[in-house]
Amino acid sequence: MKRILIVLLLLVLTAACVPTPEQEYVVYKGDRTPIPTGAVSEDTVSVPVNGSTDASDSTGGSANAPAFPARWEEVQNVRGAVVTYRADVIVKEDGRYPLFRIRDQKTDAAWRERILSVVLPKPVEMTCDGITREQRTEEFRQFLAQMDHQRDWIKEGFPEWGDVDEGLRDLDELERQYQEMAESYQEWIANAPESLETVKKTDYRNVPEGAIRFKLETGESVCVSATDRGFCGITVTRYPTWLNEHTEYRHLYPYPITKPYDDNWHDVTMPEDEARAALDKLLNALDLTDFAIARMYRNNLFDGDIDRPSTVKWVASCWCFDLVRSFGGYPVESKLYIDDRMFSFDQGGEAYNAPLMQESLKIMLDETGVRSFAYYNPKEVVGLDSANLELLPFDEAQQRIKTAMSVSLNVDDLRNVFLKGEDPKMQVFRVMLTAYPVRIPNSSDFYAMPCYLVFFDFDQEWRSSTWDQPDTTLRVLIVNASDGSIIHPSQGY
Repeated sequence: MKRILIVLLLLVLTAACVPTPEQEYVVYKGDRTPIPTGAVSEDTVSVPVNGSTDASDSTGGSANAPAFPARWEEVQNVRGAVVTYRADVIVKEDGRYPLFRIRDQKTDAAWRERILSVVLPKPVEMTCDGITREQRTEEFRQFLAQMDHQRDWIKEGFPEWGDVDEGLRDLDELERQYQEMAESYQEWIANAPESLETVKKTDYRNVPEGAIRFKLETGESVCVSATDRGFCGITVTRYPTWLNEHTEYRHLYPYPITKPYDDNWHDVTMPEDEARAALDKLLNALDLTDFAIARMYRNNLFDGDIDRPSTVKWVASCWCFDLVRSFGGYPVESKLYIDDRMFSFDQGGEAYNAPLMQESLKIMLDETGVRSFAYYNPKEVVGLDSANLELLPFDEAQQRIKTAMSVSLNVDDLRNVFLKGEDPKMQVFRVMLTAYPVRIPNSSDFYAMPCYLVFFDFDQEWRSSTWDQPDTTLRVLIVNASDGSIIHPSQGY
């Protein structure tokens, strides 16, 4: 199987806390409150909201929201680079920007029971996952067969064979790898259990951490992976283990439509409106209605070994939904637009060095129900610190954004390394005002802070005429809408 590798150009930008002739530029490092004095409205409250992000019952209105234009049209020169703002300005219609306080969700057996009881039919058996001695021995047999196949391919002079590693052409290296893996397999086989313990199970109470297999009353098997630590709260997957190939992304800007997996592509038969209705029903049952779709796409599911294309077979086609908690704003799956190599920040202390993982859901659906469910980095809403946060006037926010661009864009590297001396031309496509998680100083909590997400890339017309590789990755610059400071996109300060 041949895979097409799309080479993405990586921007390298730098940012620093430096004054400019226009205005002082501030990087928020977690060493101060992210809300400047006087910026919180008189509507400020501090009340628990029981996980909801609906602030509509609070006092206040849109008095604190600045006036926004529908479009931002402007040209900025950054040390020879041209940055053109041809951007839609996307803001909420109600003009209300609440400030929610959030923290990591406590996940335990009761939390897992609530999730699994909604996502899955009742179980009949539970097996703590593992690999038996018989399974390990079969793996070793397949490994030996593959090594023999690779060895014959090398001795025959690299003919047009399938199921070989074309990068491994040296017999001595092959034998070295064989000896290393053979020793490992002997140890694995010796330590593997003769069998895995299976217990009768008619509900999802007291499900432990780790990898668990359930046999359902429908006769199907599912794999559940759950942890009370780290960013992945729980994943549920109906067997077999699949390879995923997607097409037709739908979110802020379309990614390229990927080609079908060889000739095995099958279209999704479930109508989109039915899939959305099934998704809404599931979210309601899970009490996760404040999650919104960041992107959706069709997915083909395959069973087999990706390194042995002849073993790959189509299993099913489904709709895939990626969702994030929107806090009443617009959902943005930030990982699509973040590259830490864009920015260089003073980390602001050890307490703020841990990566900030965005809370998200990934759900696959078809006519048979939930094919796969994953809840990453679960959080809970624990308070409402402001019913309507006062924001900077938009003309001041524009100045802050331009200043951030002027100190962040690494023009010299773009010009000399990537573009062979030509001045780059950039375009800002969209400026979106929505909530983004920001750390609270001296606390393990976060704010869902109103921020400007500035999506930019190479100018479309200029790129098509000067660059021979497609570049479909938008970059994002994040600016606090309350005080104008830049927010590190993956650290939250």
